[in-house]
Amino acid sequence: MSVAAFKDAIRAGRTVVTNGPWIELEVDGHGPGAVIDATAGDRLVARASVTGPGVDRLTIVGPDGVVAEHTSDDPLDVTVTVDGPLWLAAIARGAAHPRTLDASVFAHTSPVYIDVAGQRVMRRADARWCRSFLDRLEALVEEHARFDETARADQLGDIVAVLGEARAFYRGVVTSAGR
Repeated sequence: MSVAAFKDAIRAGRTVVTNGPWIELEVDGHGPGAVIDATAGDRLVARASVTGPGVDRLTIVGPDGVVAEHTSDDPLDVTVTVDGPLWLAAIARGAAHPRTLDASVFAHTSPVYIDVAGQRVMRRADARWCRSFLDRLEALVEEHARFDETARADQLGDIVAVLGEARAFYRGVVTSAGR
């Protein structure tokens, strides 16, 4: 793990946010950050799985909300029929657990994007949510991250700068997106 690798992963969308459980997502064999070029009517198979303590619910979501959800330990599989540009992400949630950093168990993948006719889904509400999440992530890092005390300011500054770049991207989406 390095600042450069962290920046590259964020730019490529190959990220997972978690306070304990490890979550995975594949859409037709592609992981978070991937872009799938599809045609309206295509059927794509999405699979989410999670490992770790305290998870009560595993969900696959898209731009319109919940696509599929269950409460078992098994992987979650769903076939999605493409009717326009969309994204799919996986979320794991649970009640408080002593081995997590927060009041509840949480993990979220970055999305797999499904473009149709060269168009990517972009919605203002989604971009606003992402900006809010980045704010919460920065607060979590500032409060709980462990740094070399002699380099804390620089290391924290690097992370804050990356999060600032992400916020700028989402400000652009809010400006140019539909809905």
